[in-house]
Amino acid sequence: MYSVLIVDDELSIREGLVTLLDWESLGYRVVDTAANAVEARHKAKLYSPDLMIVDIRMPGKDGLELIGELREDHEELHILILSGYADFSYAKRALSYNIDNYLLKPVDEEELQLYLTGLATVLNARLAHRKNHEAVKVWSREMLVQSLLMESSLHPAPALMESALEAGLLWESYQIVLIRLLLQDHADNGPSSSVKSRLTSSFEDNRRGIVFALDSYLGVLLEPSYQKELISKRMAEQIREAAAAEGLECIITAGDMVGSLRELPVSHQSALARMKDHFFYDEPGMIGPDSLKLKQGLPANPGYGEQARPGDGPVVFRPGYRQSPCNLCPDPGSRRPHGCCRLIRDGGEILLCPGCHFHVWQALRSL
Repeated sequence: MYSVLIVDDELSIREGLVTLLDWESLGYRVVDTAANAVEARHKAKLYSPDLMIVDIRMPGKDGLELIGELREDHEELHILILSGYADFSYAKRALSYNIDNYLLKPVDEEELQLYLTGLATVLNARLAHRKNHEAVKVWSREMLVQSLLMESSLHPAPALMESALEAGLLWESYQIVLIRLLLQDHADNGPSSSVKSRLTSSFEDNRRGIVFALDSYLGVLLEPSYQKELISKRMAEQIREAAAAEGLECIITAGDMVGSLRELPVSHQSALARMKDHFFYDEPGMIGPDSLKLKQGLPANPGYGEQARPGDGPVVFRPGYRQSPCNLCPDPGSRRPHGCCRLIRDGGEILLCPGCHFHVWQALRSL
């Protein structure tokens, strides 16, 4: 619906125009009326209407003075002038303010309806152009962020920095958030695209950050005002909600905050590092610079003197060479891979919790 503000010093005219047409069927909504220029100016700022219907002669400031002031702030505002009698000099002045039309009172319903139908076509075209422009702008900003993250030089190319300036990316600080979707049985990128669209609506449309896709992750370059702890908690909830809407779970990590665009890869790499070590954090929301790495891994393949104990933290049990004899091997003194290590190697790396690791290690010792 396009918004309309009616300005006339006569109450009967204001009420008559409101009831004259079925505005909604034509794609419009009368948001309010005003009795004079001062009231009209205030309500124009309040509602930012698409169309104002203005009486040309009112007590105090007349309609032309009002239109001159409105044009200073609203160049694209459509204005339709009403007058109780034909006045060529007023009409001529009105045209200099780029008004749409000049109607005589009493207003002819058919004439007004014809004007509104034509105006709706103009407004629809402008809205479509604006949406296309915004879509290109969002896409360009995403490509720009991707380029900056893949930039290997400490001094990005001047053209890249110039594009960042044009895109409004010269901020006081920067922070990357990475999102890994746990796609499970999904064979295509459909869910990822849907989640990305939801995040774009949430972040781009509300100027919270720039959403991008890079490698196997979705990401957000946060606006400075959204790099705060309390806001980040709510943001993590919104990201999880977007994933949950597609039946997915996700892991969210935030990189270190940096002070310049050339340091953006640093924030990205720190977010990646936290993503790879996410199982070492006891963090239900978003793993970030302030998250405590509660659990540390033990040395891979410890000898008998390095056995794990319950409570030591999770351990990645990796295949390798035992320094001590193994009863599964034909040559207990050999430094070749032993039977137990070969079994683990064939099964790949196994992440064991502290208790499990302790009991498995004890069982291997008893072989």
